[in-house]
Amino acid sequence: VWLTEREADAHSFVSAPGVQEGVQQLALLSKDSATPVQNFVTSSAAAQVRDFLEPFMAAQRYEDYLVISPDRRILAASNPANVGLYAPSNYDAFLRRSLAGQTTVSRPFLCEILVGSGRLVPAMFAAAPAVQYETNVIAVLALRMRPEGEFSRILGAARVGESGEAFAFGRDGVMLTASRFEDDLRALR
Repeated sequence: VWLTEREADAHSFVSAPGVQEGVQQLALLSKDSATPVQNFVTSSAAAQVRDFLEPFMAAQRYEDYLVISPDRRILAASNPANVGLYAPSNYDAFLRRSLAGQTTVSRPFLCEILVGSGRLVPAMFAAAPAVQYETNVIAVLALRMRPEGEFSRILGAARVGESGEAFAFGRDGVMLTASRFEDDLRALR
């Protein structure tokens, strides 16, 4: 249910007339590869997207957003320092699905909040395609959330085993949920 709600959020946000129109303008602006990054940051389209999303993101506990083009260039973002950069390769799992027309929620993973900073934090994204003419994906709206919030709380409600704790791990063995043993686990590194 929780994943379905996050997908519904992303879909309804990207489908809202103000966001849809702003993303279309940003996509049009991105067709000229010589367009300076500052033109994206200061555009009325970026302001329109931001002004619509900010109150809803706060209410739904999303940390920030990105509008990402099919060539993986960031066209708009909560943090303007990300605009003009390319989405890191670890975004590919959710980006591929959304660029193929699917609304999705990523598994938790470590990502850079400021692309290229090297500072990694746990994150999940609810992502939805921005579509023009019913089937043409022109961008992806990605809403970042913290997995140690609701995701861990919901999983923790499972209350299994002797300790009553449940944990999720990625394919690479990285713990995806919060734990009361986080400090001890970090000390093992």
